[in-house]
Amino acid sequence: MSVEIQVANEKWLLSISPKLGWYPFYYLLWEGLSVLIFCGTLSYMGYRHLCRTEDLKRANLKMTHEINQRKLAEERVMVHAETLKHPMICKNPF
Repeated sequence: MSVEIQVANEKWLLSISPKLGWYPFYYLLWEGLSVLIFCGTLSYMGYRHLCRTEDLKRANLKMTHEINQRKLAEERVMVHAETLKHPMICKNPF
């Protein structure tokens, strides 16, 4: 990499390069691909967590509704059982 700099009636050329040389293209490609796979995996895990949370909320609402229905049915059975314990005494229905 080179840059030309103007100083006091002269131009200087500054050049820099890494000691061990530039990275090969395949290394940069491999590194970029690894980062993309890692980020994609994290995104997918976050998406699945969000979906699972929504599924659990729906299941919880469904179970709450079912529990309420069962409580009502149990109350009806208890009322019916109570009437069987104390039958009405009817001497002559006619």
